[in-house]
Amino acid sequence: MKVAQRDCAGLEGRFVSIATSDGARLDLSAKRRVVDCLLSQRRLIGHRRWGMIQLYYRAGLSQREIAEIFGINRQMVSYEFKQAFRLVAEYLQSRHRRGKETPSAE
Repeated sequence: MKVAQRDCAGLEGRFVSIATSDGARLDLSAKRRVVDCLLSQRRLIGHRRWGMIQLYYRAGLSQREIAEIFGINRQMVSYEFKQAFRLVAEYLQSRHRRGKETPSAE
């Protein structure tokens, strides 16, 4: 869990920009760290989205297969993924801002 939190903290800037822009891309190792970050935030993104992300990134199921499992269309799966990324990005952004606003204790 601590490794995932450390990876999340290291990816904050890139993660926020990627989650909020459609054209940005991550390299494979960064994608894996982002997925670990997402999966460490189960309460934040919700159990259903967390399950979809597990099935897609860990089990290798396609969005079409996940849609069949959850009884929704593929576009809805894509929407749920985007929402999960945005929720975690907002969380990291607020945490990052709080850290910068906190005066240093000297």
